[in-house]
Amino acid sequence: MKKLLLAAVMMAAVAGAAPAQDFPKWDVFGGYSVLNADMDGGGQNMNYYYYDVDFARLNEGTNGGMVNGFDVSLTRNLNSWLGIKGNFSSHFGKVDLENAANYGYAYDYDYNEYNNYQQDREESWAGKADYRRYTGMVGPEFSYRGNSKVRPFAHALFGFTKVKADDLDVAYDYSYEYGYDGTVTDWYEYTGKVSGKIEGNTAFAMALGGGLDVKAGKHAAIRLIQVDYLPTWDKLTYDAAFIGREEEDGDYSRDYMEYYSHKAPSSRFNNVKLSFGVVISF
Repeated sequence: MKKLLLAAVMMAAVAGAAPAQDFPKWDVFGGYSVLNADMDGGGQNMNYYYYDVDFARLNEGTNGGMVNGFDVSLTRNLNSWLGIKGNFSSHFGKVDLENAANYGYAYDYDYNEYNNYQQDREESWAGKADYRRYTGMVGPEFSYRGNSKVRPFAHALFGFTKVKADDLDVAYDYSYEYGYDGTVTDWYEYTGKVSGKIEGNTAFAMALGGGLDVKAGKHAAIRLIQVDYLPTWDKLTYDAAFIGREEEDGDYSRDYMEYYSHKAPSSRFNNVKLSFGVVISF
């Protein structure tokens, strides 16, 4: 009798604990997202010069900016702590493409004709482009459901991405002068505008991150925040036209147009994504 009573108590305890281990089979998330779009890629994307115009300046040294979008995901929970997540996100908006470089040189040679030789150069880009990035990934999600009101989670997702920046509208200015003993003896200036597009191939991407959901009902929760480090390995193609004017020493000038196409080697772009929204569980 005592054994039967002990067994009943144990069964009741297990039954009482069972709801705490319960978990939904599916989690569906949708919400707003913002991406810190990296347009630099470590500065390794381009190394091409033509008429003293460095097209690498189109993206070197700038992280582009914050662009808006949406983030959706579907997770199949295998148990209370492990699920398989599929994720899709899209971000779009205007990004800045700008940089400025200043160079100054001063030499003092033993030969009189080179004494106090000076050389100065200034270069700047300033403009914008329409930016779009699409990303689709899948991978494991790990959850902690020990608290009935909040659910922290982490995931490691892997998949593909595609990026495009078109409607380039970038102004370019380059000036160069040199002289002796503080007197300018020669100078050049190039001014113009770059138009065209930058487009990436379908490239590998991954997302390492996590977030926090707060219970808002039996089948609903609010995703307070989700943070992802989103590295992508894009291989960019540049198709651009440069319309400019070249002047030298005030007695020579010409207008010209140059078309430019270049496929850059693959580089890693270090993006960061923040997402907020609603989770429906069933």
